[in-house]
Amino acid sequence: MLVVAVILFVVAVVVLTMKPLPEKIFGGHDYPEIQSIQEEIHQYSGINREYYMEYYTKMDMAKNTHDSRYVHEAAESLRNLALMVEEPDSTVPQEINDLTDKLLLTWLKQ
Repeated sequence: MLVVAVILFVVAVVVLTMKPLPEKIFGGHDYPEIQSIQEEIHQYSGINREYYMEYYTKMDMAKNTHDSRYVHEAAESLRNLALMVEEPDSTVPQEINDLTDKLLLTWLKQ
């Protein structure tokens, strides 16, 4: 019985040390450039929850299906999000639109 336990322990140690990094095990990011742009966009999530979640859902679908149609729909949601900024002299709408353009161009390059 002790021999079986030792063998199982050795196998577990070998398997765990040979496996890829945790982000590879738990999914990770297939699109690291897109992920970094999304992290920049996240700071604007509080402007309008509905449009932000619409954008987030569409980007998730685009990553899962590799379909550009969802990226364009996500971009539309981001542009709508930019329209929700109520301060007339704010630079936030332009920043969101710039990030949206960057997101689209990065996606199309891949």
